[in-house]
Amino acid sequence: MSLGRILAVVSVVLLATLGALYFYVDTLKINIPTRPLPRVAHAGGGYKGLIYTNSIEALEANSQKYELFEIDFSFTADGQLVCIHDWEGSAKLDLGKQFDSPPTFDSFIELLGRGSGYTNLTLDTLAAWLRSHPDKRIVTDVKSENLKALRIILDRYPEMRDALIPQIYHPNEYSEVKKMGFKNIILTLYRCSAPMPYIIFRTFFMDLYAVTMPIERAYHARYFKKLGIPTYVHTINSSEGLDIMRRYGATEIYTDWLTN
Repeated sequence: MSLGRILAVVSVVLLATLGALYFYVDTLKINIPTRPLPRVAHAGGGYKGLIYTNSIEALEANSQKYELFEIDFSFTADGQLVCIHDWEGSAKLDLGKQFDSPPTFDSFIELLGRGSGYTNLTLDTLAAWLRSHPDKRIVTDVKSENLKALRIILDRYPEMRDALIPQIYHPNEYSEVKKMGFKNIILTLYRCSAPMPYIIFRTFFMDLYAVTMPIERAYHARYFKKLGIPTYVHTINSSEGLDIMRRYGATEIYTDWLTN
């Protein structure tokens, strides 16, 4: 039998074993207690009826409501990190201009605040805000090249390490981010296409702050709950939605507006 065929057989057996483990977890009559989690303000939290602003104004407006703030990071054409969700829809709202490709950092700065009523954060302004709000923390959502972005942040602002809770997008990123010295790490699943049995198996070997999942995968929160792993679901903006997520077993949520 060729090596390729052997590896294929091993892969099938491994996936079948993990699948069986996955369904076995669901039959367990145990629920390991999970620690509580603070709620996360999505993209800095809602601001004047707007979402996804990633702005200094949103942080200030929500600073008395939340402890944790999720912020989006994207690269400019010249390799600078700025706080914007994307260069298409978000850029149109934030900067008044849609980009087919990322602009330079100087172009981004030139367009800040033009007509939007708020100012997207940069790495510099975010670091300054954290210095003035030492009790707040940032959950990172890096849209591409996550490991590179986290290294850039630490190189420029090593003092931010304890104020950041980096999200990783696949279990394979965990060891590298852990080596960077981050105390808390979130595994987020919205870009992870790995089978859920595999993901749950890999979490056995991680010391995670939480696992975060989109609404469409929230059903799986109950499996993590049985194993004592805290979970978030995003993005929930109604009390009814929050109740449903809790029935699924989620520990907490990312939200634009909900404070209780």
